[in-house]
Amino acid sequence: MALTHQRCSMNRFLGASVTFAGMDHSLSRGVPERCSICNANPAVLHFRKLPEEDSQVSDTGQCCTAFAFNMIVGLAQEEIDAWLALAST
Repeated sequence: MALTHQRCSMNRFLGASVTFAGMDHSLSRGVPERCSICNANPAVLHFRKLPEEDSQVSDTGQCCTAFAFNMIVGLAQEEIDAWLALAST
């Protein structure tokens, strides 16, 4: 699953991009690693969050499903806020 930049007016892009990939637990030895964000739940996904145009910070790691869900909801809210700001100008 991937959320990607969406083109809008004046060739600008809104929101960040995040990609999730499943983990192959058959390659791990013993107990699965913990979520690199909450450090409580088992990590089940690899994630890579790419920065927006004006930022150089990217983030990668392993996360639990709860964190992945929260990241998607947060990105969706950022997109909604950006469209609302664009519509109000």
